[in-house]
Amino acid sequence: MVAVVGAMVEGRPPRLIAVLHSDVEGTEVVTVVLERRDGTRVAGAAALKSGRPYAVARATWVALRS
Repeated sequence: MVAVVGAMVEGRPPRLIAVLHSDVEGTEVVTVVLERRDGTRVAGAAALKSGRPYAVARATWVALRS
């Protein structure tokens, strides 16, 4: 998922540094930390509503669009 979203947004996949799972007041959250081509690191998060693959893809999209 990270590779596909990264290719769509930046033309090439970012490096996946970490995928973290947490619970915030009863809501499951997925956070991704990515490294862009230029070496900068970005993070994004998404609520786990429609399954883990979708949440990871959504968090990746958020990170790369920031």
